[in-house]
Amino acid sequence: MIVKPGLKTFLEYETPFYLASKGSTIAVSLQLNGGYPGKISEPFAIKDDDSSPPTGSDDDGEKMILNIGRYLQTVELEVIKK
Repeated sequence: MIVKPGLKTFLEYETPFYLASKGSTIAVSLQLNGGYPGKISEPFAIKDDDSSPPTGSDDDGEKMILNIGRYLQTVELEVIKK
């Protein structure tokens, strides 16, 4: 098991899945424009009470945070990336 802050990765039948700890949600960051439009980050955990806006800007351009839920299979992540 690989432990990330608030996010655990498990293997079930050789298929990895992510599970967010209590009080957090799995999310990914989507690059909307800039140098790498369409790029999707690796899953990460955010706190349920995080009130930051779903979009923001930085040096790479505009990004959007997509909240997924508490459980995510890598197969579902690939569908999101497509």
